Amino acid sequence: AAFREAIHHGETGFLCRSEQNWYEALALLAGDPGLRERVGRAAREDVLDHHLTRCRTERILDVWGQVVRRFGAEERFGAQAKTRLSIAFVLRAPIAPAGGGYRTIFRFARSIEERGHLVRLYVERIAHLADKTDDEIFAFCREHFGFGDPHIRVGHEQIEPSDVAIAT
Repeated sequence: AAFREAIHHGETGFLCRSEQNWYEALALLAGDPGLRERVGRAAREDVLDHHLTRCRTERILDVWGQVVRRFGAEERFGAQAKTRLSIAFVLRAPIAPAGGGYRTIFRFARSIEERGHLVRLYVERIAHLADKTDDEIFAFCREHFGFGDPHIRVGHEQIEPSDVAIAT
């Protein structure tokens, strides 16, 4: 469904329902360098203009706002409505300084926390963090992303219960 929504058939890519469709699309592209160039350029521009996190920030914040309002709405939950959500972000090892996606995740987390919600980021001890201690990972996240202990949890083994979990 995501591909059908994102791809404009013949303009930014090709949607294929069968193996035969794949062969036809590949043969068409293999035989027409100009078509490959046009579709590739259009696909790249479409992704940069419409499908990156930075392009969808307004929509993401709107959806999160709906979640927060739903959990905090007295008319739905009564006088004891929950107004503070606990939110878990489950991440691989964040990359810095080239990790623009990770900077965005940490920026969202900070924004959510500034609105009064409890935020925890669960960072996997792999790749460049594999040989680091917990304190070194806290320092890495604080230096590069502005979040350290107590917001960071190392590992995915002990994820605490939360109202919302976002895994990426």
